[in-house]
Amino acid sequence: MMKVNQFAKTDFQLIRRDGILLVAIFAPIILALFIRFLLPVLEKWLMENYSFSLESYHVPILAVAFLTVPSMLGMMAGFLLLDDRDEGMLAYYAVTPMRKSGYMRYRMVSTLVLTLLLFFAVHLLADLVELPLIAGFLLALLFALEAPIFALMLANFANNKVEGLALNKVLSVSVTLPLLLFFMPGSFKWLLAILPPFWPVMAMAAGVGDTGSFTAFMIGGIAVHGLYIGVLYRMFINKTE
Repeated sequence: MMKVNQFAKTDFQLIRRDGILLVAIFAPIILALFIRFLLPVLEKWLMENYSFSLESYHVPILAVAFLTVPSMLGMMAGFLLLDDRDEGMLAYYAVTPMRKSGYMRYRMVSTLVLTLLLFFAVHLLADLVELPLIAGFLLALLFALEAPIFALMLANFANNKVEGLALNKVLSVSVTLPLLLFFMPGSFKWLLAILPPFWPVMAMAAGVGDTGSFTAFMIGGIAVHGLYIGVLYRMFINKTE
């Protein structure tokens, strides 16, 4: 517990000093507030001027907001991994009782917990789609599994924070996946099943009324995310040996 407190204190100091990392926390909140207060204004304007309703698009809009949470916090965790790697801290942890595996567990678990908390904050602030309690909690877990994938992708394929920013812009395209899925016809959607965000988005859409499909997407999502995390984690450990 002492080590965890020390890590958390150090992370807090780094995040407070780094504007990019601060954005990672506040961007989803700002988006949720936009949905809460400005989306109704936009909906009213569209209805009055074009007789067009956005109500049927509430799920993909909220799904985009949900995906910004692991995207942003994954970026934050990835940059912290890059900093610790470049400063030689990973080599230091490897020869301590905590070992490198203990450090990585802290980094992944803390990112998951923060993502869960921010997920619920976004859901409550946006107040756009009502999700059943159990389904909402399970969805939060599945969306949260996106964060370690973002973090490990940056840590594996970026050599520094500048490259990390460029790579994160590419990875952030996945945030728009809900908009694609809800406009793709029938079975063509499954072409995107290889991408992890496919599963929480489809589970979210099913969770509104189809329990059987929701369960299937949850199981598939856990399997796909677990595979990605396992492979990326092993790649990072091997890269830092």
